[in-house]
Amino acid sequence: MAQDQGRLLPPVEYWYEDQPRGDAPPREVPSANGNLRHIDANYLELSRTEVLIRGMGILGGCFALGIFAYGLFPSSWSHWTVWDIALSIASVGVVALALFCVRLDIAVPSDTPVRFNRARGKIYIYEHTWKANPFVRWPHSIKVFDWADTHAEITRQAGRSVRYALFLSRCKPGTLEVVDRIQLGGQSIDEAQMRRMWDYCRVYMEHGPANLPPQTPRLDDVDFRRSLFFFMPFLDPSAEGAACRQRMHLIEWLASLALLPMFWLLLPLGLMRYLALRLAPRPQWPAELDAQSRGAPTAAA
Repeated sequence: MAQDQGRLLPPVEYWYEDQPRGDAPPREVPSANGNLRHIDANYLELSRTEVLIRGMGILGGCFALGIFAYGLFPSSWSHWTVWDIALSIASVGVVALALFCVRLDIAVPSDTPVRFNRARGKIYIYEHTWKANPFVRWPHSIKVFDWADTHAEITRQAGRSVRYALFLSRCKPGTLEVVDRIQLGGQSIDEAQMRRMWDYCRVYMEHGPANLPPQTPRLDDVDFRRSLFFFMPFLDPSAEGAACRQRMHLIEWLASLALLPMFWLLLPLGLMRYLALRLAPRPQWPAELDAQSRGAPTAAA
């Protein structure tokens, strides 16, 4: 990278790389990375199911409830210590944490898709806002970005493993001052996947679907096998797993093999993901915005 911070103000947290705009040629073969939901001459719809890691909330909530049960029922009621009292009081907060974790998994819609409407030059984002308080209503809304004022950035977070994400920023017209941001893609160990995803959106908006390589829309069902192997897809014995292994690059193979010792945790986490997606509501677009985001403007408009 030639620069050490992004051009947008304020910069996105964990900024890694600004993305090109307009007619800049794709850097590789554009790809929706398996997130394609729909594409035609009017609009492109991408899934954001994988932005939120499902299953961790239910698993964490069960763990928190276990701590609560331990604090509520000490081994001896007749010999309470200060520790027992403090743990019992703290367990109330643990219950709230457990409810938050579980609700994050099952209250947020199973997908929060993004529609790129080429005919209107706009981006429609199905957004669900979660709150720290698990006892209040968590609203959803539809955000609308103008394509001409939208910029893209890639972020990089390093911990036990490096993860890349793709963010879209809506700026004030003619400026680089950010008004709003949304995450379009993430949880990738390879930044090239995020570049290909942005190039896919860019080529579609600038030139239309005829200039994109054909890709099969993702299956919209909640499948047990697919969920079970979600965190370790290279172990999937099905044809989908075989196709996944064929697409994997060296970096992905090395990262996947490093996860093998964690299979005892990742497979139960996949099971919790299946449960979370089964319980989560489906996205419901308001009728007017649903029609608008799918169609072209009329002659009168």
